[in-house]
Formats: sequence, C-alpha cells, structure tokens
Amino acid sequence: MGSFAKAYDEAYRIKVYFETQGLVARSIRASLVMTGALIEQAGLKQEMEQQAAILQEAIALCKQVALLSRRHYLQEEVYKSQYLLGRLFALQGDTTKAAWHFGAAIAQIERILNDLLFDLSPSFLRTAWRVCQEPLAKAQGLVPHPKMETIGRLTTTHQQRMYRHWQEKRHASPEYCRKR
Repeated sequence: MGSFAKAYDEAYRIKVYFETQGLVARSIRASLVMTGALIEQAGLKQEMEQQAAILQEAIALCKQVALLSRRHYLQEEVYKSQYLLGRLFALQGDTTKAAWHFGAAIAQIERILNDLLFDLSPSFLRTAWRVCQEPLAKAQGLVPHPKMETIGRLTTTHQQRMYRHWQEKRHASPEYCRKR
C-alpha cells in the first residue's frame, strides 16, 4: 500500500507544479495518476469506512478531471476519466453507473477513432483495447446488468474497427494514405 500512497503524493506534487506553470493537460494527467493510485488503495483497504472515504475522494477527483478534460478538448483524458469512473463505481457495486461510464469511455474511443485519418499509435490501441475489455471482465464479478451485453457487442465492434484501421495503416501505400 505504501507504494500507492507514494505514487499519489508524487503525482500531487507534479500536478501542483504543472498547475502553477499553466500546463493544464499535464496537470490533468497527474490527476489521473492520483485517481489510479486511490483506486488501488481502496482495493487494499479492509475496513469499509476507509474504502468508502477513499472511493468518494477518487470519484470527486475523477469527475473534476472529466470536466476539465472536456473543457480543454483532451479526448484521451476524457475516455480515461470515464474508464476510471467506471472502475470506481464497479468497486462500489453500482453496476448501472459503472456500465454507463464504461459505455461513455467506449463512445469516446469511437469518436477518437472516427476523427483519426490513419494515425493509430500502438500505445493508443493498447490502452483503448484495455478499456474495451474491462467492462466484460468486470461483468463476470458483478451482478449482471442489461447494458453489459450491449457493451460486449460494442467492444467486439471496436476491436474489429481498431484492427481494420491498424491493418489499413500497416499495409496501405503512401498514395492510399494521402487519399484518406
């Protein structure tokens, strides 16, 4: 647990520094690290009161990150914040809110994919796929929810779309790429 607390503290210091420098995007990323550290801390807590307090702090921070990300049009941070909110609500056992936030993360990834012409970085593909897979894994341990089936269909569609984009980029000629 000490390493998660240390990660939170370091990310907080970095966030404050970035805020004083006016680096909003980097400050938001530091806040995402803080949220991730809080999620991990909450998962380790045995006492329900401590866990509930940590989860509430993480939810408040993550909602603030989601709002700032939308305000500054930081698409990747929007989907990451929605994904983290989904994880937080899943930890609380609120499958309806978890499914909604996982769905919002997937919808944001779809918007990003639609906006891309032909540049899909491997890093984006890895993190985006993880976000698409998470709801299905979470659904196994949670009470079944009707929206989870819809998310499952969406993840298959998104996986196929991401693979097609990757294949097109990988095998496309320079002329084809210029036409897109």
